[in-house]
Amino acid sequence: MILRRHIHKLLSDYYRQPYNKVVGSIEQNSSFKFKCLLGEWHWRQQYGELYKDQEGQWLTPVEIFRPYYSRIIANYIAQQASCPAEKIQIVEIGGGRGTNAMHIMDYLHDKHINIYNKIGSYTIMDASPTLLQLQQKVLLGEDIDAYNGENSAGADLLSTRRHKDIVHLEQKDMLDVAEGRAPFLEKSECLTIFLAMEVLDNLPHDKVSICEESGSILQAELELDLEKSRNNESIRDNTSKPQLKEVFKAVQDPLLLEMMEKYPKYAPSTVNRTKWVPTVATKMLSRLFDQRPNASVVLADFDYLPAPDLDLGCSGTRLSKKADADSEPLLTDMVILWLNYSFHFFSFVCRLVLLFVFFF
Repeated sequence: MILRRHIHKLLSDYYRQPYNKVVGSIEQNSSFKFKCLLGEWHWRQQYGELYKDQEGQWLTPVEIFRPYYSRIIANYIAQQASCPAEKIQIVEIGGGRGTNAMHIMDYLHDKHINIYNKIGSYTIMDASPTLLQLQQKVLLGEDIDAYNGENSAGADLLSTRRHKDIVHLEQKDMLDVAEGRAPFLEKSECLTIFLAMEVLDNLPHDKVSICEESGSILQAELELDLEKSRNNESIRDNTSKPQLKEVFKAVQDPLLLEMMEKYPKYAPSTVNRTKWVPTVATKMLSRLFDQRPNASVVLADFDYLPAPDLDLGCSGTRLSKKADADSEPLLTDMVILWLNYSFHFFSFVCRLVLLFVFFF
């Protein structure tokens, strides 16, 4: 099995969990009082306490800095849509709990009604069936219970119902889009705002190397390690997982070949013998601009990933700041992956939010 499909399997298993285990949330009255922060040390302390009390496995900047983070994005959308376009479309990949979409549309409705009236559709594509169910409740106002911890009053439920005519929700896996099994977007010259918050790192990637003897390019695959499996058979219990090993074979995968042909820097060399290739993310963006040449893109993501490890064991803690492509395939547990947000990234976002709070 090629590496990205094994990673996809792990991701799919994760996304099928109840939504509170996929994306965390915090009580509205527990959010940060940014004006009261005394410095970096205070931020670190408050952030640490928040993670202890939060519901779910991890938190995004959208949740931590709500509603200001989303309002900054909404202002960008308003700026981009100030041209005399008749209609705009907003597409968000990986909508989380629906918080980002909710605050963006609320802000545009209240502060930029002329831009809001241009929105032909706000489409969220998500691979998680449980998050999609939550988004349906949050954005279409179908269940007030979904607002526990999200909004402070039932009046907010009524405010989201005003968006129901433009919200479209789709369960769509970007691996299927990249490999051509699923449609993505209809071809259009319409101005499209494309949002992907903490998504690119969660899309399956590949790993390539170079043969020392022939110089040909090899692709990483995972196979069952029969020797280790036999050795562990006597101690295997219901929680045991099959033992896997990484092998390199001649590149035959069409998507991988296409990406390295279009983007030669992805190919390994004698200097960098092993490389990660973001095949799914690259193909997704390629299809986006093929189908929506007038797209404006907003991306936000990690500035480092934990070190790769095939088996995290019982402790489940990997705190390395660099994913070394020369070691095991990047199969890091999703919980640990997200809990290891870089402080530098959050510090940068915090400064943006503080500026917004003070000056707007």
